[in-house]
Amino acid sequence: FLQSIPKVTVYSPATYDEMKVDFGNAFYRDSDVVAVRYPRGGEANIPEDYTPSFGTYDFYGDESAEIVLVTYGRLFSETAKAVRELENRNIKAKVLKLNRIKPIDTEAIDRVLDSKYIFFFEEGVRSGGIAEKFAAELLQRDCKCGYDITAVEDCFVKQAKVPELIKDYGFDSESM
Repeated sequence: FLQSIPKVTVYSPATYDEMKVDFGNAFYRDSDVVAVRYPRGGEANIPEDYTPSFGTYDFYGDESAEIVLVTYGRLFSETAKAVRELENRNIKAKVLKLNRIKPIDTEAIDRVLDSKYIFFFEEGVRSGGIAEKFAAELLQRDCKCGYDITAVEDCFVKQAKVPELIKDYGFDSESM
């Protein structure tokens, strides 16, 4: 819902350490309205071989891969698992983890323009969401890749435990 408000910055950390950095940015660097999106349920398991840059985005997995899974926040854990599962099947893939979801860093978009397929996993509403904004930016840059969005359709999300909802909406690594 903050997407349409000008000059708003939205962070979506995947870890407590990233959240600390984002709050530091909100208090001491950013000058306009800032929101930090951190979902209920606590910190997810992060791969041991992942080193955060604490920048606006990070990559995880095979840098040369033509398949990109784009996500942010808590879903990074599941996309990282999916990339490892794909590697076990000899399919090269990487994750583009957006740490700042508004505004989206244009450099992050530029770095995936040569991809063959981009799969976006958004734990939020599809309509007007980050994935649609990302897709529009790809179109403006004449990207020829295949693109798919998995997000919550226009509905109320039922009450349930977080792992159950992750699976029900296709955000678990197996579904990915």
